[in-house]
Amino acid sequence: MTKFIPAIQRAAKRQATLTRKLASGVASPTARSALRRGVAATIEHDRVLRRLDLDFVADVGANRGQFSLAVRRFHPAAQIVAFEPLLQPFGVIRDIFADDPAFEVRPFALASETGEATFHISRQEDSSSLFAIGRAQSDTFRGTEEAGTTVVAVSTLDNQFSEMRIPTRSLLKADVQGAELEVLRGAGNLLEKFAHIYLELSLVELYDGQPLAGEIVTYLSQRGFELADVGHMTSDSDGRVVQVDVLFNKA
Repeated sequence: MTKFIPAIQRAAKRQATLTRKLASGVASPTARSALRRGVAATIEHDRVLRRLDLDFVADVGANRGQFSLAVRRFHPAAQIVAFEPLLQPFGVIRDIFADDPAFEVRPFALASETGEATFHISRQEDSSSLFAIGRAQSDTFRGTEEAGTTVVAVSTLDNQFSEMRIPTRSLLKADVQGAELEVLRGAGNLLEKFAHIYLELSLVELYDGQPLAGEIVTYLSQRGFELADVGHMTSDSDGRVVQVDVLFNKA
């Protein structure tokens, strides 16, 4: 019986997480609209979002709006500009927030240059990337192997916000499956306008050639950002942490 206890504990944790997501999903008309489309706000970032005072959020790698929905729960008046290059999730997030005047979604992948690029589509949509999906990714997260490729429009943060004054209380979030450093490089001098940066970082190479956490921490440190908090962690079947969400604050 003892050997089954960890599995029972994991099942209980999953059930508790589902219950929390469902509860958060009926909190507002936008959240209810999302639930009707099979989308719930992520709860993994609640502790980080709760502690921040935000007027503006750039949600890079928005997928179907899970993170934006969480932002809206804690910051109902914040302006959100989301980026999602795949047509189907782009349409979903656009429809979910159709009645939210402070929300906008743009159909781009963000990187260090503008133009077009090959986008690697995972069988699990939110694991798709500008980087080729590596063996470690599909081995660690079953069902995320590559299903095909498409060509997407690519832009940069600097290009997207060149004529906008970024509010002081601002957050740049990027969850782009290995392309986080590309997003940061494409910000140019705009990067220093953000008060907070929140990234999903990998400790092992899940996508071919992706920069790992140490390189990105160093890059941001050299640009005046300090590591402020560690959020949700993802482990493999052996209990090894492979990804972690990290909050950086402008020093």
